[in-house]
Amino acid sequence: MASSGYNIDVDVLKEQGKRFADLSADFGAAATEFSSKVTECETSWGTDSVKIVKTLLDGYKPVSAAIQKVLPRLEVELGEIGKKLTQTANEYAAAEQEQITTLSKAVPGGHS
Repeated sequence: MASSGYNIDVDVLKEQGKRFADLSADFGAAATEFSSKVTECETSWGTDSVKIVKTLLDGYKPVSAAIQKVLPRLEVELGEIGKKLTQTANEYAAAEQEQITTLSKAVPGGHS
């Protein structure tokens, strides 16, 4: 069975690229708000005469710090996915146009 090649919808790739770019921006804003709220929660426990809060925070803060460190990188990577999808769409569109041009020159009576 012969294959007709890839069936790529360039517009869908471009739309998904835009959606990932938008997702990246939304995620970045949410991550910033999350970090602010976490910091606020960590500093507003008040007096801890029993030291329960200190014990909880000693275990929680390293996890919180690691999450906050990763969030900006995730924002960047989501944006990169969007860029790559858009780049791929543009490359497919250019390749398709090149094939059309080449084929129209090769076919008798074709137009360039």
